[in-house]
Order: sequence, then structure tokens, then C-alpha cells
Amino acid sequence: TVGPTGRGVPVEYEAELAERARINLEPWPQVTVVHGDGRTHDPGFDADCIVVCAGSTHPAPLWLDRLADGGVLVMPLTGRYGWGFMLRVERRGGTFAASSVSGVGIYPCAGGRDVAAEGKLQTALDGLSSNTPPITALHRGVPAANDRPRVWYAGPGFWLEVAA
Repeated sequence: TVGPTGRGVPVEYEAELAERARINLEPWPQVTVVHGDGRTHDPGFDADCIVVCAGSTHPAPLWLDRLADGGVLVMPLTGRYGWGFMLRVERRGGTFAASSVSGVGIYPCAGGRDVAAEGKLQTALDGLSSNTPPITALHRGVPAANDRPRVWYAGPGFWLEVAA
């Protein structure tokens, strides 16, 4: 919820949907609807909450960059068939706590799919006994050799850690 002193910037990829959202949200001047690519649109401020409504194989670096300290990113992390889980990431200073919230089936995110990562993520998802992996943290970059036992999934520019 964006209060009267907050700001909301929903970004919609489809022009017609962006225009309908803009019309529907006109009564709230603190909300600015943008037609564009949510993976690359920089709102110009650090966000307390980023919610993504399309399945990706990896978070956009900008989402992590623009997440305020204590802010939360919620996004569908999905494999080859559009199924996966809702990933919750909370910025804590220079680190990111993470967890899987629930299973999800959703349409793909434009620009949010990497073919090689999709196959690796699908293999990781296929190995689960439930639809929520026991993730504890998100790390940026590539895991080091000594991190490998804790890696559940490594995608483009990030990796997910599981409890030891």
C-alpha cells in the first residue's frame, strides 16, 4: 500500500494495460504508471517494495540495486514450463535474506528468461520434494568453490543459498 506521502511506480510492458492502469489509478497522484520494461526502468529512488508479476529465471540487477535497506522484493522464479515458486528477498545492508514463499504458475517475463538458466532452474525444481526450496539467502555474482555445498541454484548474476 502506498500512503499519501509515498510513491508507487507500476511498470507495465503492454501499452494497452499500462493505459488502463493509468486511468484506473488517476485518483492517486502519488502513483505514476509507466509503459515500459520493468527490468530496466529505473524509478529514480530506492524502493521499500518491488513486486514482480511475471516469471523470470533471475532477478534484474536493477531490482536488487534499487531495493532500500529493509526493502522486500517478491518475484516468481520459474523454470521451463512457467512453474516455480515465489521468491522473497529482503535487503539487509549489503546482504540479501531470501526465502521461498509458495509455489507459482505464471506467464513469462519479457526479457527475464535465460535459456541456459531456465534448464538449470528446471532441473533444480524437478529435484524438489515440495514446491518451496529451503532458501536462506540470495548472493550476487558467482559462487566460490567453498560456497558450492550451499548452492541450490546459480543463475545469471546471482545464486541462492540453502540452509546447511
